[in-house]
Amino acid sequence: MFCTVVRAADAGVEQAPDGMDVRVLNRGQHGSMATFAFPASSVGRAVRHWSVTELWYVLRGAATVWSAPCTPDGRAPDAGGGAGDPSADGQTVDLSAGDSLHIPAETAFQLKVCDAGPFEAVAVTMPPWSGPHEALLVDGAWPVPAEDRVVSAPTLRAGGPADADAL
Repeated sequence: MFCTVVRAADAGVEQAPDGMDVRVLNRGQHGSMATFAFPASSVGRAVRHWSVTELWYVLRGAATVWSAPCTPDGRAPDAGGGAGDPSADGQTVDLSAGDSLHIPAETAFQLKVCDAGPFEAVAVTMPPWSGPHEALLVDGAWPVPAEDRVVSAPTLRAGGPADADAL
């Protein structure tokens, strides 16, 4: 078989390092595709990807995304005046159904879902998603509830990605 079909109903759901529910749909040599969902009024953990670029297409819901380029040593910039001040050292964009978003590799980002309903999107990563060691937790623009702070993703360490074997 030259083509691979993965039915969404057959794909398992995992939790991404930022807290979103992810359903991996398919993967190939140069990229992978997944859907992800986040409940209304949720704030995701801020992350930075070492090597993958993401392209999102919003299926439903509305959210605000904060993003900022990382410094030369790989660290995310200070989110400004602290939690709740997303404007300093970054930008925010509002997303809703039908919008697309490009998140370059080595960009810090965080998602804040609006109160109106859940957020769902299709995402493509290039190269293919390699696992939770790809995402590093960074300081973001908005506070994350304490119960949502425990994750399997490593925190940012200067000098490169965390040792994948230690995860």
